[in-house]
Amino acid sequence: MKLKIRILSRITSANKFLIIVMTMLIVATMGSAISGCTPPQETRQLKITSELEPEAVLPFFGGDQYDECVYEVGKDTDICRVIQHLIEVDELGRDFVKGYSRGYWIYTLKSGKDIGVVHTLLDIDVLKYETLQAAEEAFGLFSERIDLKDLVFNKVKIKGAEGKDHPKGATYMLQSNNFVIYLSGDIEAGRDAVSRIIELYSVPLNKDHS
Repeated sequence: MKLKIRILSRITSANKFLIIVMTMLIVATMGSAISGCTPPQETRQLKITSELEPEAVLPFFGGDQYDECVYEVGKDTDICRVIQHLIEVDELGRDFVKGYSRGYWIYTLKSGKDIGVVHTLLDIDVLKYETLQAAEEAFGLFSERIDLKDLVFNKVKIKGAEGKDHPKGATYMLQSNNFVIYLSGDIEAGRDAVSRIIELYSVPLNKDHS
């Protein structure tokens, strides 16, 4: 009888040990899965020199198949209709100074591939304000009005919405100093353009690059 009790005790102990090991493995696996789903972290920010004119912010990228125009407060903007997909020119917010609009009908990706056969494949607007505070206010107003969410894109926090159900494929907004940049259109072209802007103007977060 004592021998049977000892054998049973050893079997029970072995089962407990096995259960503990399996539990630890499951917890470790779940931890790895959860860490793998961790959202991308914001580690960089945009720094665009405030002295630039809006038309100088966008470099020559994405090919040369586009229309462009410049619009200012108090000046005739009838020839510049592209901005109106966002908001009327006279409603661009407090202390708006000047804007630049570029609309691609064919966009050249960084890979060299051309996409698009319609007008307009991708719209980009660069809006300049007198102050940082005015730009931040407009950025918040526009992103709320068109229901954009926080995104971390290439380590920079931006606003955006994309998907098959989105009216134009994708919309993104970026803000730096007294500039707001708005992009709307094809997802592939939009993400390519945003990545190029980030490559040009992003710096490590919380460092003084003014």
